[in-house]
Amino acid sequence: MNFIYTFVALILVSVLQAQRCDVIHGEVEQVDRQISTFSQSRHGNISIPVIFHIVYRNSDQNISDAQILAQLDILNSIYDPASIPNNTSIPEEFRNAIDIPKIHFCLAQEDPDGNYSNGIIRKQTTINNIGCRKQGAIYYIMSENLGGSEIWNPSHYLNIFIGEREDCPLAEAIFPDLATNKTDGVVIN
Repeated sequence: MNFIYTFVALILVSVLQAQRCDVIHGEVEQVDRQISTFSQSRHGNISIPVIFHIVYRNSDQNISDAQILAQLDILNSIYDPASIPNNTSIPEEFRNAIDIPKIHFCLAQEDPDGNYSNGIIRKQTTINNIGCRKQGAIYYIMSENLGGSEIWNPSHYLNIFIGEREDCPLAEAIFPDLATNKTDGVVIN
């Protein structure tokens, strides 16, 4: 259960920080362009393709597709308009004032080259704690050359990396003002 709350909190912080920073810097057009790169579903929702990078040392760390799909369902249920009025974790006085974000997360169906994808990449590694930053700020998990999985273009995909993180916090997201095309993602234990 902590995994779910950590995952949701990191995504929300990343999204909110991105909106706040872009608007503060007067780059509203950039935000509009980024949003338009994600597909609009038939219900007017923004569909965000997610790529899960599972980087594991042993079979216990190689989580199943069913676990990934269950977490994606939980994430989408948080953004489901039907669930908000009944969500008792939101104070009642705020439930009716909440605007529906109209966001839907789905597994990426195409890779950056246009080939079919199931939205899940699995890479075996020999690196201990691959999900922890190394040498200060280097994310080995986000680089195939360093034993991880290569990040997909963050302007088109939400990259979620799952790997061993025993010597660091259970999860972290890269703040948009610090993110690059090589480090923009969420890293989870």
